[in-house]
Amino acid sequence: MSTDTTFDTDEGRTALDNILRKVQGLLAKADHPNTGEHEADAFRAKAEELMQRYRIEESELISKDATATITPVLKSWVVCENGNPYLQRFWSLLTICAQHAGCRYTYSWAPDPDNDMKYSLIAKIVGYESDVRYATMLYTTIRMQFSARLEPRVDVSLSDQENAYVLRLAGVERIRIAAMLGWGATNSACARVTRMYIAECKVRGEDPVLTGKGNSVKLYRESFAESFVVGINERLYFMRINSGVNSTGELVLVNRKENVDEAFYNAFPNLRPKPAGTGVATTGRQRYRKWVAPKRSALGEAAGRRAAEDANLDPRGTSKKFL
Repeated sequence: MSTDTTFDTDEGRTALDNILRKVQGLLAKADHPNTGEHEADAFRAKAEELMQRYRIEESELISKDATATITPVLKSWVVCENGNPYLQRFWSLLTICAQHAGCRYTYSWAPDPDNDMKYSLIAKIVGYESDVRYATMLYTTIRMQFSARLEPRVDVSLSDQENAYVLRLAGVERIRIAAMLGWGATNSACARVTRMYIAECKVRGEDPVLTGKGNSVKLYRESFAESFVVGINERLYFMRINSGVNSTGELVLVNRKENVDEAFYNAFPNLRPKPAGTGVATTGRQRYRKWVAPKRSALGEAAGRRAAEDANLDPRGTSKKFL
């Protein structure tokens, strides 16, 4: 298995680049504002089908050519630094994207030389070059939109009213919004934010639910983030099942998965499953904590779900329904 490498031939690189370019183009069409819902689903399914067909053809080439040099690669990917409030969500998003692309992964903590050696969560992704690039392409795009929705900045091309709406919808506190818009951190400035948010809701035909009365901003943002991750997972799932790959193709991909699994265990032998009967027996009673359902914000969940549905999976674009 190679590490952080691409295909050994220019022809292989060109073929992969062309496929990824086509996939990106289809995702761009799917997320265009003028694309209907059913048409968008068809574009996404076609994009996934292209990737699946590429995997099948590549795997068939490997099985027929004993001299083929196409092998799984190992790529390191920095998820985020320790202390990031959305660490668990970024962790989940990368896991979802890696699984979607047929890659294996494991995580560890280490200093990041590209970020002042800050202690960071590092992903080790194992898979074929095409799959690793597809996974990281999806993750990078989705994470950018996740961050933009939860930590938006003032957009100078928008009116104060539109900015107040976008920032408030992200769960940003009114006092922070007032300061970001240059109004000062006062009660009157907070009230101004509320008035503008309500006015913009009326323009859009929405109910102004984030007026600051009885809303927990922290709970709202946590629920938003969790619902966003769940929504993205569902979108990628439906992309897979709608890709149209037949049973023959699935059989070829089973062999591909086995190759990736073996490469993964060779790279991380401590993670290889132990044979049955070799586990360490445990004695005594096991203590379990009673599971308590976490608190949720219905408003945050609805907003997160909407953001996941609107997320543009094309790395060249932005969310079509941001405004």
